[in-house]
Amino acid sequence: MAPAFDGYQSERPGDDVALAVASLVRALEKAQRTVEPHLDPGTLARLRALMVTLYDQRFRELAIHESARLGVAAGMRAVAAEYARAPFRGDRTENTSPDLDHAWRHERAVEIEDFCQLIASQSAKDPYPRPGAVVVAERMSAFLVLAACARRARALLVAGPATQDLVGAAIAKAARLPMIVDVEGLFAWTRPGDRLLVDGTTGVVRVNPPATAVARYRHRAPADALEDWD
Repeated sequence: MAPAFDGYQSERPGDDVALAVASLVRALEKAQRTVEPHLDPGTLARLRALMVTLYDQRFRELAIHESARLGVAAGMRAVAAEYARAPFRGDRTENTSPDLDHAWRHERAVEIEDFCQLIASQSAKDPYPRPGAVVVAERMSAFLVLAACARRARALLVAGPATQDLVGAAIAKAARLPMIVDVEGLFAWTRPGDRLLVDGTTGVVRVNPPATAVARYRHRAPADALEDWD
């Protein structure tokens, strides 16, 4: 579950964001190289197209500028909002149909929103996802799953559905990262700091299980039963 960063203050937020972007790009690139051999050509092409966003100079300049002006948390929200509006503007990418162009802009906006969240957490010296944690998320974006792979997350719990055409789902599968999706009421019954037991084979999720339950799962299915702090 992503932490909140509104209370974080920095003397040089623009510099912090610049360093965070550079660090995250290196981590996501490393995870990308690991999963690429296991992706089908169509998914691989979409992932590479999304990764281009990470090197976009306009995005970096906007992220640094808005963070320096508003602070890290508000600045990254402003950047995410700017890209979220892009699919509804009248301009269109050359040689693409309106429907395809809108779908691509929407997918990119979702990825950038999650990347902005990753930047904010990195800038606040509280990286998300936390190393070795069970990741609780609203959706399974490609950048979030790559970050989870880079930080050796134990599993993914996702409130929304995952379909075969999602790049994030394909990355998780390629990385053999256990995932349970479409978990009803996920954010109603989990809180930061909860201990989670996730059985990726049966789809069982338990919150703050007793030690006896954890021991039983480890003995019965050590390869599939995972527990950690979110």
